[in-house]
Amino acid sequence: MTLCPYVPPTYRADDTAARAMIRDWPLASVITHDQRALAATQTPLFFETEAPEVLSH
Repeated sequence: MTLCPYVPPTYRADDTAARAMIRDWPLASVITHDQRALAATQTPLFFETEAPEVLSH
C-alpha cells in the first residue's frame, strides 16, 4: 500500500511543472529544529534519469 499525503489544490503541481521548477532552481532548503534553534540546510536536487524520482545528496 502506498500512502499519499493530502496536498490542497492550491499547492499541487503536476510532474511537468515540478520537474521544470527543479531544473530551474535545483537547490532545496531542509528546515529542522531542536529545543534551541532552527537550522536550514541547503541540498542540491537533480534528476539522474527521466524516472519520476527526484534524488538529492
